[in-house]
Amino acid sequence: MRAFHPKIVTDQQERLIAVQIDYADWLKIQAILQQVNPKKNVNLKKYAGSITLNKDPLKYQKRTRNKGA
Repeated sequence: MRAFHPKIVTDQQERLIAVQIDYADWLKIQAILQQVNPKKNVNLKKYAGSITLNKDPLKYQKRTRNKGA
């Protein structure tokens, strides 16, 4: 396993807010992920029309998002 050296970023209360890695390390991680999970070309057009909606999707989305606010 390769050794990566992350940098931990905390706020004033010492709570973890981010993890930074060097760009070179990020590129290595991306290369590893490409080998493990190569992108698959999925034709989503075959699913068009496969469901019927009884409500307006945009109105449903807005209503659902507003519930959490």
